[in-house]
Amino acid sequence: MPNPLENFTSIIDEIASCKDITCLLAVMDDFFVSIGVKYYNYIHHMETSSNYFLHHNYNISWVQRYIKREYASIDPVVINAKLNNQIISWSEACNEIKSFTFGKSKKALIQDMIIAVKNEELENGLAVPIISEPYKQYGFYLAFFSSQIVNDFRFRNIINAICVMFNNAFINFEKHKGYGEFYNKNEKFPFSERECQLIKLIYLGKERTDIAELMNVSINTVDTMTKRLFLKMRVNTKVQLITKTITKGWVFMFSQ
Repeated sequence: MPNPLENFTSIIDEIASCKDITCLLAVMDDFFVSIGVKYYNYIHHMETSSNYFLHHNYNISWVQRYIKREYASIDPVVINAKLNNQIISWSEACNEIKSFTFGKSKKALIQDMIIAVKNEELENGLAVPIISEPYKQYGFYLAFFSSQIVNDFRFRNIINAICVMFNNAFINFEKHKGYGEFYNKNEKFPFSERECQLIKLIYLGKERTDIAELMNVSINTVDTMTKRLFLKMRVNTKVQLITKTITKGWVFMFSQ
């Protein structure tokens, strides 16, 4: 299984180096391939089926089938994305909608789509919904070669953060604002200079002993500062800390 952290530590700089959408999409393509994605789709504004295929490498026959048969009306990942707005696998989404009430025609259409998804080799997939503008929902669907990686929740956290970065960058280009810092100007930046230093070292994969030496403090101090960061950000792990920092838009911290 590819190690997502090996790609994660460099992807921010790669995204930041992009000067236009063409470059951004090329970086996105390369990154997805590097982590074992076979097919992918970047969804733009989840309102009509024609907007579900902004950027993808699907077989064109699948895209035509999806639109013609109106799969969007019963697509389990679309339904869950709109209701819950959280990352979910294809199999989990299918299980979730079992409790829903559908008429015979809808049930038949769901079964038709489930078979088609398997035939297209899209069943090892993760849906990553993103709400980044009022009343607009974007997202990714990533179909992997391996089912094992789809069930790795640590990997999911990282993928979620990176997809948010791709989406934010794309929207900035789309609005002709250029690439910049995506943090919310109305939200108070919560970290001190020392906390920023610690978060960056954690992001770089440094161990406690290395962090203590680089920051010129004891290991106990590193542990105490880390616990305070967890409480401040309401997270439980280092991966969650980095993920939440990035999804908040404070990516500039890692390039300082």
